[in-house]
Amino acid sequence: MKSPSSEIRRARPSLGTFVEIGAAGEHAGMAIEAAFREIETIHRLMSFHETDSEIARLHRAPLLTAQQVDPRTYEVLSWGQKISALSDGAFDITVGPLITVWGFYKGEGGLPRPEAVKDALNPVRYQYVRLDPGPRTVRFARPGMDLDPGGIGKGHAVDRMVKVLKQAGVRIALVSASGSSIYGLGAPPDEPQGWPITIRSPRDPSHRLAVRAGRASLPPDGDDDHPRLPRLPRQAEPGERGRARAARPVERGGEIDAGRGGPRHRLLRRRVHERAEV
Repeated sequence: MKSPSSEIRRARPSLGTFVEIGAAGEHAGMAIEAAFREIETIHRLMSFHETDSEIARLHRAPLLTAQQVDPRTYEVLSWGQKISALSDGAFDITVGPLITVWGFYKGEGGLPRPEAVKDALNPVRYQYVRLDPGPRTVRFARPGMDLDPGGIGKGHAVDRMVKVLKQAGVRIALVSASGSSIYGLGAPPDEPQGWPITIRSPRDPSHRLAVRAGRASLPPDGDDDHPRLPRLPRQAEPGERGRARAARPVERGGEIDAGRGGPRHRLLRRRVHERAEV
């Protein structure tokens, strides 16, 4: 991120990556600290690894038992379920069992037995997550379900941080979570066209593209150098290495994480903007 002369910039580890905030304004320093406190709270609520997180508590709850959750957790799960439905399952927030059986949570990886993959696939059904907006409760209608908010969690966390900055009176800021979810707010004093973002070519790192980010989220993705589960969980196998992905501005950070790349991304974005109540 290029930093204007009056900007305060800080970075910290969170959500399994580094989060960087640059902001300008009279109270920018205090606003940045408040934004980092917000993302720390989100991490405590929705971390799969923390045994006392709300997500872990939901996983331990008896079948069909309603569990009340924090408004931020409910917002992510509601948005994730909506995207799952709008994408016809191309994204599924209940993909946790598959990610576990392939060893992605602990970074181990490995080739599981076909029977294990079949068993893990059985509870992957977003339709069996029951949400009640009144009391903000969540319950599972199928045993063995595991939520994986990581698919949209990072973009959502960036959105929440920007909201905190706005509430503190900040009008010029750039928030970046590992460079894969970026939100440009306003424009730096010396860059009236917007925040300058550099995107490397997925095929040739020496080639770079300069774009502008302002009042929108942007995923500056190149190659995906790590195998990952496809957004269509029914395939139940990791995707290929080295696939190039596209960068495009969106209005909501969760859109970035849920539907990256290609026709599925375009389909998801069209359906979200046409039908979702955001």
